[in-house]
Amino acid sequence: MTNTAIIEKTKNNSTTDNLGTQINKEIKFTFFIKDKNVIAQLEQRGMQSMREVQYRAYNKVFEGHNVMIQSNTGSGKTLAYLLPLIMSERRGLIIVPTYELATQTYHVAKTFTSRVGINAGKLCVDLHADILISTLGKCREMQMADRVFCCIDEADRILENDMFLNGCFKQFILVSATIDEAKILRRLVRRCGRWMKISTQTKNIHEQIRIIDCDLDNECEETGSDEKIAFYRVSVTNEQRIREFYMKIEYDHKLFIFVELLKRNRNKKVIVFFNTINSVVFYHNLLKRMNFNVIAIFGKINQQKRKAIVEKYETIGGVLLCTDLMSRGFDFKSIDLVVHFEPSFNLDGYIHRKGRAGRNKSGKSILFLSNLEVKLTDGINRIRELVYIEKKFLERNKSTHRVSFGDIPLSNSVYSGSLVPRIQKMVKNDFVLHKMAVDALKSFLRIYEGNTGKNFNVDSLNLNDIARAFGLKEIPILDFV
Repeated sequence: MTNTAIIEKTKNNSTTDNLGTQINKEIKFTFFIKDKNVIAQLEQRGMQSMREVQYRAYNKVFEGHNVMIQSNTGSGKTLAYLLPLIMSERRGLIIVPTYELATQTYHVAKTFTSRVGINAGKLCVDLHADILISTLGKCREMQMADRVFCCIDEADRILENDMFLNGCFKQFILVSATIDEAKILRRLVRRCGRWMKISTQTKNIHEQIRIIDCDLDNECEETGSDEKIAFYRVSVTNEQRIREFYMKIEYDHKLFIFVELLKRNRNKKVIVFFNTINSVVFYHNLLKRMNFNVIAIFGKINQQKRKAIVEKYETIGGVLLCTDLMSRGFDFKSIDLVVHFEPSFNLDGYIHRKGRAGRNKSGKSILFLSNLEVKLTDGINRIRELVYIEKKFLERNKSTHRVSFGDIPLSNSVYSGSLVPRIQKMVKNDFVLHKMAVDALKSFLRIYEGNTGKNFNVDSLNLNDIARAFGLKEIPILDFV
């Protein structure tokens, strides 16, 4: 039976794993991979059947074609490119955005082959290995003349950087949960145009590159001139087991509802996203003083300490406060709840953040939005309208904008008469904590102004209400406002 026939047969004979990801019972790893050691390692991990993105991408990556792989977070993208690259025995480079993702990818690859090295931060192992995993900064230092492929994980993020790949690559693999096809190819051309023999001045990328879709039957429609650079597109959208909510909540109530939400999820694994390091630092110190099991991570922490923090969180759980450093690539298990305390300024950021939940069981994502942020997000990829919402429930509760969080009702109308004043007193009487609160408030205002431009008018804000979200009774003197 042919590869295509097997895939066709199993379209009506599939199941869903505990990630909500479609797994095909018929397509085993053994159909593509004959190496007994690799199969044994997969079986030790409890993996026998391929996920959809893996079997659709395998042949095109293995055969050396240019491939774009787009699929949900947690859907198996890493093995979708790693396994065919390992089995092809070609030499190449895998670029990832962070040290943590580099080490994670390295350890996964190391279970299947000894032909892998890493160059990330201070970690340099076997730089002459056939497959070298590197962060962006480190790969700039290396010569790539003998490397055939270049795989860029989280390609949308990496290609935003001012980079130029110093290598004559014959194959590109672009991987991300969020790929704007025209934008990402234009960036790739600009970074690598001289090697791809494409004019960097072209206005229409499709004049130079043809896109070939690979459908569910693994058949690819060959169209366009052979003179154009061809990219095979593997795009898989699986239903994720993440329930998504947003809550309209004003700043003066935000701190109380946030604390209440954490109280009611004390035995859960929670990740909270902020837009600035100063916000992470302030809330981390505040919640520690309130006896929450909370840890914090952000870019300014050195790599070894970040590694220890991640391992601690994986082991003991609790609440992880972080910036967008943690929104991509980290394969956390069993995250129950993602809280967007401050909203991302673009839809891609939101998608990557909420994708930390539901990776091997169901999870929830809740987005806090003030009236100001609702207006801003209407102009920033319309996040508010694109968040999946239980419409019927919200229609029944328009008066209070109440959101049912499982069995936990939370509402703007609920407000503690004692908790917030106690927090404000704590902040006021602690010089260090007070300074952290002021710094977080300043950073909050700066980043909003920087990301929203003309839409942001400080004079139109109730700064006292915003200050209360940072444990301050009223707005302090801020010289830049």
